[in-house]
Amino acid sequence: MEIINKQLLPLQEFMQKTHVNADVLLELGEIIKKGRYVFVATNEMRSFMEDTGTDFFSIGTQIGEIKKDFMPTPWFIDFLSNNSERKAFINNKSEWMFLCGKDIFQKGIEKIEIPKRRGLIFVQNKFNENLGLAKFMQDANVPLENILDKGAYVRKEI
Repeated sequence: MEIINKQLLPLQEFMQKTHVNADVLLELGEIIKKGRYVFVATNEMRSFMEDTGTDFFSIGTQIGEIKKDFMPTPWFIDFLSNNSERKAFINNKSEWMFLCGKDIFQKGIEKIEIPKRRGLIFVQNKFNENLGLAKFMQDANVPLENILDKGAYVRKEI
């Protein structure tokens, strides 16, 4: 699936970087951009909105925000990690450090599942719960560079 709307190019680029096939978005519904926010909604929701002529702030489920780049919501990261084989599993200590915004050293990685060893990778704990996204840095002292972690949403509120 190729996202044709030029306003959604940052979302398309994000999907390419995660190596998750954009076709998985079809099971969520229709992609709708409102302001800088991106939502997925059913066709029924979209039709209702158009039939009533009502302007809306949000519809369906928010999957992210487009400023310069696409910034996914925690829910969307979870959804994508469930549809990806690109995962790094980290130990308990590294889990805490990652959620505090830190990068992951080699000794904190328990297992890596990557068909292609470059690009973005989903960071999981030992229970296969998604913690965020990292950039896989092959042949580096810090192989997982923190890009987005779920702790950022808590830190943002403080």
